[in-house]
Amino acid sequence: MLSKFSVRKPFTVFVGVVIILVLGFLSFRNMSTDFLPSMEFPYAIVMTTYAGASPEEVEKAVTEPVEQSMARINNVKAVQSMSINNMSVVMMEFNDGTDMGSTTVDMRENLDMVTAQWDDSIGSPTIMKLNPDMMPIMVAALDYDKLESAEVTKRAKQDIIPELESVEGVASVNESGAVEKKIQVLLQQKKLDKMNEIVQDAIDGKLSDAQEKIDKGKKEIEDGKDKLADGKEKTADKIAKGETKLNSASEQIREGLKTIDENIKQIKEQKKTLEKTEKQVNTGLATVAANKASLQATVKTLQTAKSQMETLQSSLKQLTAQETKTSVFSAVSAKTKVVLAAIVFAVIMAIVVICINTGIINALDANIEKMRAKVQEQQQNYENIANEIMDIENGEGVWGEIIKEFAENQGMVRP
Repeated sequence: MLSKFSVRKPFTVFVGVVIILVLGFLSFRNMSTDFLPSMEFPYAIVMTTYAGASPEEVEKAVTEPVEQSMARINNVKAVQSMSINNMSVVMMEFNDGTDMGSTTVDMRENLDMVTAQWDDSIGSPTIMKLNPDMMPIMVAALDYDKLESAEVTKRAKQDIIPELESVEGVASVNESGAVEKKIQVLLQQKKLDKMNEIVQDAIDGKLSDAQEKIDKGKKEIEDGKDKLADGKEKTADKIAKGETKLNSASEQIREGLKTIDENIKQIKEQKKTLEKTEKQVNTGLATVAANKASLQATVKTLQTAKSQMETLQSSLKQLTAQETKTSVFSAVSAKTKVVLAAIVFAVIMAIVVICINTGIINALDANIEKMRAKVQEQQQNYENIANEIMDIENGEGVWGEIIKEFAENQGMVRP
């Protein structure tokens, strides 16, 4: 059909061809050249670090879980992995036409579910997409005249690479084939062996001396252990004897404490008796003092009567002298003599009573003083005994401290 149309209308076909040629020429002249066009390859790499792990550990802990999670992603064509020391690399190939942007998001989501179960020593996985932008756009070689390779490497690192990195549009600059100065130390094995022999002989000699000292020390230790065992036995015997004596002494001290308690009770009872006796003595002293005062009053009365009787006696003598002179008073004088005789007898009796009462009063005073001294002496003795017992009970004084310490050690409690 096209051939028939071309034969029937050749001018139209010619014009169409001319138009196509003109358009192609104009397009060719206006077309720009792109040496590195933007392309997207259907490949992706997952890299994960695992510090200090062997390839087997990396394979089991990292590579297998990553492969299993990546197998669930759509449009996966092939999966390859590589496990090395401290690192896992999983390479994935997708079908042509796959949107790598959305695919990368799906990979990240699946990896997040896997990494949540990993150990803290496993690093976070890194996803890399392959594209021409990762390839170098320029490769250059560098050399300097009259410079060694190490100097050339140093000049490139210090001068050239920083200048290239400062150019606009340059992302990174990497070097390869660099030569660095290194110091290699080669040791002569024969001399090392000879020196090792000398050192070994010296060490063996010192070790032999040390071994002898160690053996001697072991023997001394064994002897010391034997002596220690004997000392332990002797000490155990002494301790047993001491415990026996201590138990006996503790029994004696317990009995002594009981005796002290009984004595304390008796002394308290004696104190009550003394207090009662003291009250009775005080009462008797008051009675004696009252009798003494009464006797003293009586003595004073009798002394007054004595003085009166002496006055009457002198009067009697005067009357007797006058009796011879006057006969009128004969009868009166006889009566007077009788009265005077009675008065003299009364005076004599009063004098005797006064002497007796004075002796009684003096005897009572002496007895009272003796009773007071005896009571005071008993009170002083009681106070001394009570103070000593109180010191023992309170743990004061020499014996008090000894008994208190012993009672505490023996766990005894005073009632």
